[in-house]
Amino acid sequence: MSDKPAADKLNKKIRRESRLESFVVGVAAVAMGCLTVIRCYPSTAVYLDLAMNGVASKATVVRLEDDGSGRNKVTFPIFEFPLPGNFAKITAKSYTAVGLDQKRRQKPVEVVYSPSNPQVVLPRKHLLFWIYILVWVWGAILLGLLTYGFHEIKKSLSPAKK
Repeated sequence: MSDKPAADKLNKKIRRESRLESFVVGVAAVAMGCLTVIRCYPSTAVYLDLAMNGVASKATVVRLEDDGSGRNKVTFPIFEFPLPGNFAKITAKSYTAVGLDQKRRQKPVEVVYSPSNPQVVLPRKHLLFWIYILVWVWGAILLGLLTYGFHEIKKSLSPAKK
């Protein structure tokens, strides 16, 4: 008989610790989701601008520019393309690193550039990759983190079941 109060006390302690763990896990998941949004927003805004307002043009690769060294070395193509209604050509560095083999460097490449800033340019194929793959992957991860986090927080704040 005397074990009943001790067991109840132990169960309350376990429930309280479990609720605290759920709250901490939930807050951590929501924080990771928010950090993902903050980290990905700048590049996502550029890609979204190019997808919605970008102007397509044929460009040629005039040279390649390397950033970094060793295993961290990435290559950015420098494109040259005409602006519509203007006889001048713009030379701009690709917004992302792109691997172009020798054969592709000699052929015209279709690029998309921002009309407000023609220096922001990206090969059209890479823009399509971002739209169809990256958005869905990041969206699924973000939605999963936020849903799980809010579920855990709600679970930790709900009254204990007897």
